[in-house]
Amino acid sequence: LLDLQRPGADRQAGRRARAMALEIAQARLDAVQQIIAQSPQLKQRTMVAPPSAQVIDGLASGQVVITLAARQH
Repeated sequence: LLDLQRPGADRQAGRRARAMALEIAQARLDAVQQIIAQSPQLKQRTMVAPPSAQVIDGLASGQVVITLAARQH
């Protein structure tokens, strides 16, 4: 908490927000992976990539985007 009060801490706000967004995204992915792991068929057909934090114009704040991609064999 004291680090947030130091001079210049406001310049790190974006970095801290991005780090927190990535932590939340990873927690969501972990929860989805647990559900997928319960079905061998789903587990075999899915691959989860690491989360990324991007600002996408036109999306509401906090919205999650899932991108489907063809799996390379």
